[in-house]
Amino acid sequence: MIRTGEQYRDSIKDGRLVYMNGEKVKDVTQHPQFKPLVDIRARIYDMQHDKATAPVMTYQDDAGESCSVGLKLPFTPDDWQAKRQATDAVFEDIGGVVTRVGDETVGEMWSLFDGQDVLN
Repeated sequence: MIRTGEQYRDSIKDGRLVYMNGEKVKDVTQHPQFKPLVDIRARIYDMQHDKATAPVMTYQDDAGESCSVGLKLPFTPDDWQAKRQATDAVFEDIGGVVTRVGDETVGEMWSLFDGQDVLN
């Protein structure tokens, strides 16, 4: 199940300790330094539910469940193309450039997946 933007916001209101310039942040979803990025991340989740953008932002897994293209392991050139199209859709929607759209850390997961024969 793909969460919504609101579910994402709620998930990071979990009492974690965050400090900015020595000051404790009460709510990262509303703090001026974090809110713009939180809003973009929430928008990306919402795009996966939006009828206009869901077809490019999601795919159906083998069980028929809707999943995020950003988290899909790429096996084929079409998989990579789907990731590119999803990223393009995000950039078109937000009207700018963001340095992180959510899949920047999955490379480590792909590496672990690729090396599973050595790790097991």
